[in-house]
Amino acid sequence: MNNQIRVWLSSLMLAVPVMVPLTVYGSPPDPSNDIAHTANNTYLTAWQDLIKQGQSWEDSRKLEETNAFFANFDWKADSTLWKTEDYWATPIETILSKAGDCEDFAVGKYLTLLALGIPMPRLRLTYAVQVELNQAHMVLAYFPADRTDPLILDNLIPEIMPESSRPDLKTKYRFNDKAIWFHESLQSERKVERDISELAGFVKWNEMKQRLNSDPFNQEILQLAQAETERANEQGLHSSEPSTSL
Repeated sequence: MNNQIRVWLSSLMLAVPVMVPLTVYGSPPDPSNDIAHTANNTYLTAWQDLIKQGQSWEDSRKLEETNAFFANFDWKADSTLWKTEDYWATPIETILSKAGDCEDFAVGKYLTLLALGIPMPRLRLTYAVQVELNQAHMVLAYFPADRTDPLILDNLIPEIMPESSRPDLKTKYRFNDKAIWFHESLQSERKVERDISELAGFVKWNEMKQRLNSDPFNQEILQLAQAETERANEQGLHSSEPSTSL
């Protein structure tokens, strides 16, 4: 673990109060209106502990613990929770609200796993159609180094399962910070390497990232995630990105 990570973990556990630009109930948060929340929040403390203790875990445990953590929260529509039609919450907003929708849970898992040291190329937010519900849905896909069939972390199903075992999901496309994949089949996905913040269709993603960047606590999490991604890159882990026909 490098010195930057040690400093971040030390400051994380001592951070009282934590300043979060959030109105938990009511209108969407105004980043200019900071509200103090103490680190005594049970779930916030548990999340901090997960990131601190999980740095040395195997990937499988990181996935299980992260998936189980976000399963503690209730599903609530954006119209109920945020009084707006579509809102992508930051992890801290989801944790303090103790609720969210599929995008919020998928984004929370994605950023948490990055902070736990999972290389970014193995993580892809996945937009799909949930066949049984006949509605749009978002999950997180994790691609092990030795296979193209990803493991799916889904708020609707507690078990982490291979995508090939999820006929109820019809994947449309996947993305992370650095690329988007247009899905054709598990053996064929067309990759476009592009910072998705530059794409017009990702307004809600950009708004969420702006709120992440506006809060010092969130910035520390992002710095940790970036440090771990750079470490993985230096050690050649990015070369293990699963191969697909592009």
